[in-house]
Amino acid sequence: GNLLLEQRNYDAAAPYFAEATFSAAAFEQPEVMEEAFRQGFTVHQVTNREGVYPPLVNAAAWARAQRFDALQVACLTMASEGYGTRNDLRQSAALLEQAARSMTRTDLPKARIGARFQFQTALLGFQTGKHAPATAALAEALKMQKTHSKWLYQIALTDALFGKSVLSDRQAD
Repeated sequence: GNLLLEQRNYDAAAPYFAEATFSAAAFEQPEVMEEAFRQGFTVHQVTNREGVYPPLVNAAAWARAQRFDALQVACLTMASEGYGTRNDLRQSAALLEQAARSMTRTDLPKARIGARFQFQTALLGFQTGKHAPATAALAEALKMQKTHSKWLYQIALTDALFGKSVLSDRQAD
């Protein structure tokens, strides 16, 4: 699916992402399921298909039953984004509130999914005209991304190694 997505062959990629969720569920791999749902959601959004990516809400309910908190919050956050892009702000807010409740008494607000949640909170806030809380949520999301971003970590590590002359110019590029 990822290769087809990179080639922008969206119609061919979509079924692969759906199938990946089933395989991951069979082997109890919620991280793989989240990636497959995220990629399927991306295809759905990019191709401007009708409605919100269909499996997200049911997947969130299933993830809750299985106690896969991160998967549940990820699915709810993606569904909230889907509703937000279709201007159903009431449903978007309801799903975001459900995601917030699911994150209580967990470490998820401090994880990467917490940054995604904060970003979606900011988007919804700007859409609904609540600029002060939206700005605060966006600042929190950006702050979290500084410590959770794999790309920023790699850049900082490369810069540090280059600064100590461990890497050459060519290796650092």
